[in-house]
Amino acid sequence: VHPGQLLIEYIEEANLTEEAFAAQCELPLTQLRAILEEKEAVTLAASARLGAGSGRPAGFFLAVQHNFNITSARLRKEGKYGDHR
Repeated sequence: VHPGQLLIEYIEEANLTEEAFAAQCELPLTQLRAILEEKEAVTLAASARLGAGSGRPAGFFLAVQHNFNITSARLRKEGKYGDHR
């Protein structure tokens, strides 16, 4: 699971707009949207901000991103990339 999917669920469950959540995380809206759209990976700095904004540990979203990267690489190697989304 890409961290963007988890963030979409969090934003919806918290009844926030993307703009409000980006402000809450002190993250540029363009960067948040790129993560939500799975066009950008979560960086260490973004993970800390997303964690602070969502009440998660600072490294939570970075760990999710790392797991996504490992799973994606394995599936690409097996010729099954895209099956895990």
